[in-house]
Amino acid sequence: MKRILVVGAGGQAREVIDVIEALGKARVHVVAEGLPESDSLSSLGYDVVGGLDALTAHAGWSFVVAIGDGRARSRLSAEAEAAGCHPITLVHPSASVASRAQLGPGCVLLPGARVTSDAWLGEHVHVNLNATIAHDCSVGSFSSISPGAHLSGGVRTGRNVFVGTGAVVKERLELGDDVIVGAGAVVLRDVPPSTMVVGVPAHPRGRRA
Repeated sequence: MKRILVVGAGGQAREVIDVIEALGKARVHVVAEGLPESDSLSSLGYDVVGGLDALTAHAGWSFVVAIGDGRARSRLSAEAEAAGCHPITLVHPSASVASRAQLGPGCVLLPGARVTSDAWLGEHVHVNLNATIAHDCSVGSFSSISPGAHLSGGVRTGRNVFVGTGAVVKERLELGDDVIVGAGAVVLRDVPPSTMVVGVPAHPRGRRA
C-alpha cells in the first residue's frame, strides 16, 4: 500500500486526508509533531511520525503540504523535497479536470472543484470545495482558491495568490504575485502584486505584508 506524508495538522490537513481516503489505496502518515492539532489526529488513529526533522527518515516517500498559507506551503515543500520526499498531486473523485488541463506537482483539488479546458496550475496549488478555474487560466504556484471562488476564462495569477471564499475574477484579468482577493469580492480589473482587494466591485484595501 502506498504511504503518503501529510505535512500539517489543522483543518486543511483533515480535508486533504479525506481526499486521500476517498481515493483509497494509500496510508496516511502525519508530519506535525509539536502542533496542538496533532494529538487529535493521533486519537483518530493516524500515525504522527514526528516533526520536520522526521522528513529525512522518510526519503523517497510521497508528500503533500496540507497548509492553507501559500508562503508556508512553499517553505515546507522545499524542506520536504530537500529531504528526498516527492510531491504528489491529489484530486478528489468528485472533482473534475479537463483532459487538456495541466496540474503541477503537489496540487490538491477538494470535492467539487472544477478545472476546465487548457487551464494550467503551478506547483502546490490548492483548489478548495466547489471552486472553479475556467478555460485557459494560469494559476501560479502556491496559490489558494477558496471554497466557491471562480476564476473566469483566461485569468492569469502570479505565485502565492489567495482568492477568498465566493470571490469572482472576471475573464482575462491578471493578478500579480502575493495578491489577496477578499471573500465575496468581484474583481473587474487587473490587480498589481502584493495588493489586497475587497468589495463589489473590488477595490484596493492595502498592501500585503
